[in-house]
Amino acid sequence: MVRQTPAGAPRRGLSLGELMDILYVDIETYAHLDLPEVGEYKYVEAYDFEILMAGWAINDGPVEVAIGEEAIRAIPGLDDPNVLKVAHNANFERTCFSHFFNLNLPLEYLPADEWEDTMALGASWGYPQSLEAMGKALGVSDKDPVGTRLIRLFSKPQPRTGQRVMPHEKPDDWALFVEYCRQDVVVLRDIHRELLARHGGWHPGEREIWLADRWVNDRGVRIDTALAEAAVEADAEMKANARREAQELTGVDNPGSRNQLLEYFHEKGTGSSRDLTDLKAESVSAALADPAVTGDPRRVLEIRQELSLTTASKYQAALTRVNSDDRLRGSFRYFGAHTGRWSGKGVQLQNLASDSPENDEISERLVMETILGEPRTARQLKQMVRTMFLGPFTVCDYSAIEARVLAWLAGEQWVLDAFAAGRDIYVETASRMFHVPYNEAIALRKKGKVAVLALGYAGGVASMRAMGGEGTDAELKGIVQQWRATNPRIVRFWKQMDVAFRRGNGQVGEHIKVQRTPYGTHQLVLPSGRSINYHNVRIQEAEKFGKIQKVITFDEPRPPYARVQTYGGRLTENVTQAVARDLLASGLVSLINLGMAPVAHVHDEILVEGGDVHSVAAAMGEDPAFAPAWSAGLPLKAEGYNCNRYRKD
Repeated sequence: MVRQTPAGAPRRGLSLGELMDILYVDIETYAHLDLPEVGEYKYVEAYDFEILMAGWAINDGPVEVAIGEEAIRAIPGLDDPNVLKVAHNANFERTCFSHFFNLNLPLEYLPADEWEDTMALGASWGYPQSLEAMGKALGVSDKDPVGTRLIRLFSKPQPRTGQRVMPHEKPDDWALFVEYCRQDVVVLRDIHRELLARHGGWHPGEREIWLADRWVNDRGVRIDTALAEAAVEADAEMKANARREAQELTGVDNPGSRNQLLEYFHEKGTGSSRDLTDLKAESVSAALADPAVTGDPRRVLEIRQELSLTTASKYQAALTRVNSDDRLRGSFRYFGAHTGRWSGKGVQLQNLASDSPENDEISERLVMETILGEPRTARQLKQMVRTMFLGPFTVCDYSAIEARVLAWLAGEQWVLDAFAAGRDIYVETASRMFHVPYNEAIALRKKGKVAVLALGYAGGVASMRAMGGEGTDAELKGIVQQWRATNPRIVRFWKQMDVAFRRGNGQVGEHIKVQRTPYGTHQLVLPSGRSINYHNVRIQEAEKFGKIQKVITFDEPRPPYARVQTYGGRLTENVTQAVARDLLASGLVSLINLGMAPVAHVHDEILVEGGDVHSVAAAMGEDPAFAPAWSAGLPLKAEGYNCNRYRKD
């Protein structure tokens, strides 16, 4: 059997024209581990993991269900590298069959390029990702909802007894389970064919990006499990001490109870002239900012703030999902967002605390102290989460990527010129907004930065405040007007985007095209050739800014699948973030093809095991030789540093 190890670059992938057959497959499994909690890579390491059955069909053939190891091994094409295996959330089937065929897990897995994933393919075209919801969106056969009950019955231990239910104990339910597996293959095949009929397959280059995503998830990132265990223990001890102290100070039975603590504050008072009406994070922070709050009430509020931090959950999630070789796999969800950006699973690297130790020396000292049992506060543990990821790493990110992409899409040439010349865009913006020389605008850099970050997508005063803007509403409104006057092409881009999207066709700037499909989908075609897809677009009347207006709505592809509104500014944000995603995706593919080892990525940042900053930055597109051809004229800059443990530079 052909095998793929994460050490090598993924093959380019088989095309339908090169394949004799397509094998549609869906499996049902058993293990005592909770699959959503541990992820598929850890799940297949369970001592009692087993594939219970496999529904399958070859091409147009009848759907069969193989039960038992011998029957499953006899499925035609399952071990043939020239047969395309199609599954929904195919990484689960691929990982499970890697165990079934006795590969050297967790170091190697079946090659991803022999598989097609309808969940990933459908998501790339803007459809919901669950098999049931995608089938409904495409108008194909329905998935049987009885499956949830049957999976709970046969695929996991029973919650009250901890025992496994065997087929002979519930023969009627088992027969239903077999039929459910069969029906899933019917829906899977219908979905795959409908996706091919509507869209012809993947966007240009997107299957290669999906394969790179599989490579990164297969390789995983190394975890300091000793630190994670010590941090979980330190967090539990810290919180126990904090609760005891809060009980002594307040006299309440449960200091974690909102009602009991509020009753204490109503009786004791806080010293502030304002009443404390709730214990939300912002209310506690506001009370602690008041110097009149002193003594026991202040300390109780500080304890409340500490207890609200959920730092230990990151360490515990890592321990729950880490494989036997101390590597954390499966942390990145392909097409986690409608724009194509990745989201996180498990530890959620996309929302780590921004604070971290300043350098490797401080990181190692804090780690050693924690492992040796030095008391830790919640804030210290939160600061150390990044140090749990072990390198050595080269960490590179795209500098001011959204500001660069937005200016490129809109044709705001002065911004592109400033980036190309290496000038500070926040200072340059302040200089132009306030009509002062560049060197004098350095003192206004913060105002320029807030404006750049807050106003690129038609934001106003509220956006300014959310980004830290200071001043009266009138002053902030003046800054908004100055920024818009300084960036007329970006302002025009919002308006063109709104008009073209409502119409369903038209060119927006030089690089974005709006078009409508025969299925009523509005597409924003990106420079890379892929599109963001908005299904069932309608123009409806709704209240907006206190007035009844005609607004754009579409079907949200994520739960709860509601209809949501959009407009020119938000669509501009969508295409900007989508282009930034395509650049990062291109960087991942280049790094892997060059033999480097990207093991994680966070927003616009890539972590490579080993390597050097110059080579990684070049592969990410700073060197025009590696930048995608469609990005000509976009001045890219990747900046980075080396570290033994992950941190923010």
